[in-house]
Amino acid sequence: MADAGRTAGSVSGRRILVTGGTGFIGSALCRSLVKRGDSVTVATRPGSDRTRLAGIADSITIVEADLVDFGQAAALVSRTRPEIVFHLACSVFNPPGVTASGHLDANIGATAALLEAVREHPACRLIHTGSAAEYPPGTGLSEEMKPAPVNVYGAMKACASLLVDAYARIYGLKTARAVLFTVYGPGEAPHRLVPSTIEAALRGQAVRLRDGAVQRDMLFIDDAVDGLLRMGDTDLAPGTALNLCSGTGLTVRHIAEEILRLMDAPFAIEEHKQDGRSDEIRVVSGDNSRARHLLDWRPHWSLEAGLRESIAALRAPGTFPAIPTQEIIR
Repeated sequence: MADAGRTAGSVSGRRILVTGGTGFIGSALCRSLVKRGDSVTVATRPGSDRTRLAGIADSITIVEADLVDFGQAAALVSRTRPEIVFHLACSVFNPPGVTASGHLDANIGATAALLEAVREHPACRLIHTGSAAEYPPGTGLSEEMKPAPVNVYGAMKACASLLVDAYARIYGLKTARAVLFTVYGPGEAPHRLVPSTIEAALRGQAVRLRDGAVQRDMLFIDDAVDGLLRMGDTDLAPGTALNLCSGTGLTVRHIAEEILRLMDAPFAIEEHKQDGRSDEIRVVSGDNSRARHLLDWRPHWSLEAGLRESIAALRAPGTFPAIPTQEIIR
């Protein structure tokens, strides 16, 4: 890979387009972009829940667009003339209620349309968010790993990443891929491991896990956003992929136990292995040395500090949506 030159300090005052800006990571990114003085446009699907953008809605421009439509994607990029596009729009894997068609449209169709739109604006830099689900299960996974997903979501994300790399190679587009591992923190979906465990403890209920031995590489939201910002501010070689991860794999049982310890909550952890999924990624952790080298980036939040922040957020009344009343098994 060609060497990349980091720009001097953070760059502010740019025109930024964010897709997926109403989501957990996208909304946190938007808040950081606004804070540093960028002009931010958020592209959302019609009817998207904008709750996470509360507090900055008056500081950004929100545009409704169906990014699967090539014409709408082209019009959006032409109208906003972004210097950087952060492409976070995608489907979700967990809970696994999205159809193959939904994964295809959200991950591949929208990415293809956006790449075609950016082709007309070659000075624009596009940062695409990939997923560790594209890799085979394993520990210390590097960006050199060939795609070998074990579920449909990972397969669709891998296809999108191949498209991004192809456009960089064929057309010289200024693309880079952030391969995200398990990002957590205040504002994440309530069914996920950390908030569902906290909520169970707050209710005085046992924590239910499918399999406590499943391993995850946990990255706090602030560290993920910092990595994305640095990617946007850095002249990376077209097609560069960077893992944004802690570099450490932890079992979900260990994470749940740590939450209960920090909450001083003496509740039981129950495992229900019979409820496991055939498409579960059982073991995953990444190698973040490339991001450390090219971006001078490293995670600053320890697991304990990040969990304390998540606990405090959910203890604050009315801060984030309550978990559904039905039992959640992670």
